[in-house]
Amino acid sequence: GNDIIAPALEIIQNVTKKYGYNVDDSTSVKELISTFSSKDQAMVDEVIDELANTISTRTISKNYVAPCFDYVSKHTNGKIVFQTVYNPFSINTSSSEWAPYKSRLDNINAKMDIYCSGMKKYYEKYVEDYSNIQLLDAYSHFAGHGETLTNIESIDIHPNQAGHLYLAADTISLLGGNSGDSDKLQASYNSIAEP
Repeated sequence: GNDIIAPALEIIQNVTKKYGYNVDDSTSVKELISTFSSKDQAMVDEVIDELANTISTRTISKNYVAPCFDYVSKHTNGKIVFQTVYNPFSINTSSSEWAPYKSRLDNINAKMDIYCSGMKKYYEKYVEDYSNIQLLDAYSHFAGHGETLTNIESIDIHPNQAGHLYLAADTISLLGGNSGDSDKLQASYNSIAEP
């Protein structure tokens, strides 16, 4: 995820500058999106095209995911959990808070979803070759919850506290851990998660 978001942000900055915008000082997704006119679909499309040309799911999967699965599997006797890539822009735009940004966010989400779902398919393909690797399907679990499980509001793709607890509970479950531990994490998650 970190190797993907850095070039993505650079592409966004370069393309938007070409259209006369300076997004370097944006501190939130809402501020970033508010900068653009709803008529700037050509700019958004150019950003997406540049992303697609730069960040190929096949290339990343072949050069990073497959070798990583192989190396880690061969160098441990333990169980391994790999988390699929999730889409932090998968935001529930039906709430009044996000409604003003709906059309632009839904477009970004749809384009990012093509990438993230493609990565998930490659993860699922490669994991079949390894008996000691399991997948945590963060892609599906985070879908529609980007605003409550990540820090995307402040242009940070990482899980927030609720997101980390969610992933921890899933990991414990996948590894056959004590259900009591999972229950404690779920209770913690429920106490801090936004409605």
